[in-house]
Amino acid sequence: MPVFMDFLTEHPTATMGTIGVDGVPAGVFPGVARAMATRRRVMVEGTDLFGARQRAAVPVSGIGPLLVLKLNAFAGRQQAKDAYDVLLAVSRFAEGPDAAIAAFQEEASAGNRGYARAVETLRCHFLATGQSGPRRCAAFALDGQPVTEDRPLRERQIVEQMVTIGRALAGEV
Repeated sequence: MPVFMDFLTEHPTATMGTIGVDGVPAGVFPGVARAMATRRRVMVEGTDLFGARQRAAVPVSGIGPLLVLKLNAFAGRQQAKDAYDVLLAVSRFAEGPDAAIAAFQEEASAGNRGYARAVETLRCHFLATGQSGPRRCAAFALDGQPVTEDRPLRERQIVEQMVTIGRALAGEV
């Protein structure tokens, strides 16, 4: 199974490009430092690709910085999965959607260097049903599912949910 890895870093003045970190090229991505600063360890367990049970402590970013990163990823590449990840991160956050939204908005006062771009991404791509964020989110959510009579309704529901979340994140609700 191919695994793709992005090496990301923060730079004090640059907002894009590539720099070497310990001899490894890393993409400059504002907000990474904040995501690292808010990480906590979460125990996960399951079966690996070889059928063995595994248990590991995995570092996980705080939800606010994670949403900043996902929105900025969408801004750069407009991948449907990034939009869908925003939907899932907010709608299924363990402490509830309101807590996820509040944590995202707190990134403004926390000095997250990626926050301004994330909010601009919301405005440009997530606040209306015809914008690319909600459309791509629905396409990803329904990809591979059988085409049924209610598919247009399901697509509209996902689009509307993504717009509602986008507006809430942008502070417009």
